[in-house]
Amino acid sequence: MRGRGGGWWDRGTVLVCLATAIVLGGASMSDIGLLANRGLVFGGPPSEATVRRALAGLDETALRRIAKARAKVRVRVWDLLSRRPQGFPWLCVAGKLLSGWVVIDMDATLITAHSDKQGAAATFKKGYGFHPLGAWCANTSESLAMLLWPGNAGSNMVTDHIRVLGEAIAQLPVAYRRRILVRVDGAGATHDRTHAPSRPWTRPRRRHRPRRAAGCSESLDTGRGGRSGRSLSGRPGRVGGRG
Repeated sequence: MRGRGGGWWDRGTVLVCLATAIVLGGASMSDIGLLANRGLVFGGPPSEATVRRALAGLDETALRRIAKARAKVRVRVWDLLSRRPQGFPWLCVAGKLLSGWVVIDMDATLITAHSDKQGAAATFKKGYGFHPLGAWCANTSESLAMLLWPGNAGSNMVTDHIRVLGEAIAQLPVAYRRRILVRVDGAGATHDRTHAPSRPWTRPRRRHRPRRAAGCSESLDTGRGGRSGRSLSGRPGRVGGRG
């Protein structure tokens, strides 16, 4: 898997090695060493420093291409999941099985930096590090999209929530974008964000925005034949707060 030239690594080869390490259970760049035990299959792995340089050299064009590749692989993986005897992993929400619904969870999280790093700053919990905003598919426990925030970033950044949600939806296979339930805490409970999902895709026929004490959840039925917006319990819902 080594690139051309002695001691040189092709950047694409390094990224493939890193993706393989993630599949093997890697959680950090140092886990690239997991490939060392499988040298007969993959060859010797790149060093951690080589991985860092490869990631640092990525531009927006390369990141978009990687996102498209991830989405393409997910189409195949989800197709295989749906072919299992138990089918695709639909979730139970509010005591009901949401068959046909993909659930996206959005939340920001704190990552501690033990030394000075680019983008690290004091956090609202009196720590030091980063405050990234992420979106995960609750059905499959996959990370769909992530935006790196500095530690002192505010939580109620509606433009960032819209961006991450759009990137997350773009990661879903087209066949699974028809019905999406978005769950978010109070930081994302704004009118601008709740109206955002219909903009990049299609006009929703049914929208569920129940009021929540600590946030909100919203569902979109973008297929045909939807009717009035009602909550999962059958009662009309609404969202409070300003956008």
